Amino acid sequence: MRPSWRALGGTNGHMTFHILSISEVRLLRDLIGTAPALVVLDINAVYVVDGSNCLKLEAKVEKPNSPAPHHYDEVFPIRVHALDDQPSFRAEGEPTLWYEALIQHQPVIDIEIIRLGVLFPTEELFAPSAARQEAGATVVDCGVLLHFPQGVVPAIQLHPAFGFSWAEKRLYSVPELMDALRSEGPYEKVSLKGAAQQIAAADRLRATRSSGV
Repeated sequence: MRPSWRALGGTNGHMTFHILSISEVRLLRDLIGTAPALVVLDINAVYVVDGSNCLKLEAKVEKPNSPAPHHYDEVFPIRVHALDDQPSFRAEGEPTLWYEALIQHQPVIDIEIIRLGVLFPTEELFAPSAARQEAGATVVDCGVLLHFPQGVVPAIQLHPAFGFSWAEKRLYSVPELMDALRSEGPYEKVSLKGAAQQIAAADRLRATRSSGV
């Protein structure tokens, strides 16, 4: 299920979110402890392949809310969904294709979400935990970290470029990833548990506002 815009916290409701839905968080949570046959990094997606099952973590293009909308305003949230038709990947890769299989038969130890705040129309970046309340303040779940014993697969969309534009197609350590992210902007990590709690709080707030309580 594709999530709608959600207003979280504050009394004026200006801050809006492109965040994972609870169903997407559950899909990620169910990966923990499994050992997929392949984890494939592609230009704008990571595929987790296990037998006939394939989960796709994909960067999408969305138009944000803005008090002064512009044709080029964009954010790039991560969407998570199971594929009915599994793509064909080779563990050794293919010379004419960009993708690379970074993990084979390794257990998923943990999964974390990468989040960023963007203020439109200026595109000023801000820490999502700052809870900015100006019109046009947008928080985006722009990445997912898949943790394995050998390292981390980064499915992260850096604002404002489209695609997983990392210098190298390889596994990373958490410290080097966070150092790289902090050099780009105030990106923050969010646990799956924390994300689920925030979505539940948003749903309660929305229900309260709808009922006029």
